Amino acid sequence: MILIEQVEIIGFQQSQKLRLTKNMSGQDNLFELRLSGEENEQRGLYFKYDKGKYLITHGFTKKTQKTPKKEIKRATSIKKNFTQRNRGGKD
Repeated sequence: MILIEQVEIIGFQQSQKLRLTKNMSGQDNLFELRLSGEENEQRGLYFKYDKGKYLITHGFTKKTQKTPKKEIKRATSIKKNFTQRNRGGKD
């Protein structure tokens, strides 16, 4: 929760400069929260759904340099389902 609060306080652009968040290249409106520990890398994928509002789809432990495709696929599926339920299918 501290990472989310920190991003909220400093803003999205500054958090990208500090490498706390990352825009997922090749993905429309999908971002990664980045938390590094001594033993592993924790990630959370999220998207913007309204002005100033974001939804974290899920979190996972990152074991390789690249974000696993199955995690991206899971996040995009959650995003699609959320969008369809809350905006009548508009994205």
